[in-house]
Amino acid sequence: MKYTDFIKIIPDRVNNDVLNLCKQQLSERSFKNILRLIINTYLQLRFKFLYLGEGFRGSIGKGWFVKRRSLKIGNFVSIANNFYVVHPLVIGDLTMIARNVSFVGNDHSYDHVGLPMRISQPKEKEISVIDSEVWIGQNSIIFDGVHIGRGSIIAAGSVVLDNIPPYVIAGGVPAKIIKRRFSNINDEKEHIKNLYS
Repeated sequence: MKYTDFIKIIPDRVNNDVLNLCKQQLSERSFKNILRLIINTYLQLRFKFLYLGEGFRGSIGKGWFVKRRSLKIGNFVSIANNFYVVHPLVIGDLTMIARNVSFVGNDHSYDHVGLPMRISQPKEKEISVIDSEVWIGQNSIIFDGVHIGRGSIIAAGSVVLDNIPPYVIAGGVPAKIIKRRFSNINDEKEHIKNLYS
C-alpha cells in the first residue's frame, strides 16, 4: 500500500467481548492506571501517533525512534524498548512487539545506471500493516510494505522481507514459514470465531 492510503487505514480489531476480557485480565491498580495514562499522553505528544487504542503498554519510549505521524496503534498493544519506525505502520489489537524491533525502509534505489546509491532518489515509502494478535520476537527487522497476518508469530532475529499469512510461525533470514500456529484447521476456525465474530 502506498503512503497516500495511510490516513484511511484503521488497525485490525478483535470483537468487543475479547476487548472486555482484556480489560479485566490486564487491569491494574488505580496508581498504575494513572501512571499509564500519563505515559501514554507523553508518548502521544512526543511521537504524534495518528491513533492510539486503549490499554496500550509501551516502555515509556525508552530507546524509541519513531518518525512523527507515522504510527497507528490498536487496543491492548505492547511495545518494548528500542522500537524503530521510519515509515508508516499500522498495528492491530493485542499485538506484542519485543525489544529491539525495527521497521525499516527499503528506501535506497540501487538500480540507476551511472548514479551512486548514496545520491539516488529514495523509493516511495510503503505502509506496513501488522494485523491483530501478532507476536514479533526480539531483534527482528521488518521491511516497509510488509503485511503480517492475524495471529502470526515472528521468531526472534528474523528479517521479514515479504508478507506473512495469518496464523503461522515464521522465522529466519529471510523469514520463511516454519509451521502453522494451530495443529489443525478446526482449532484455527474456532479461534477466529471466538476473537473476530
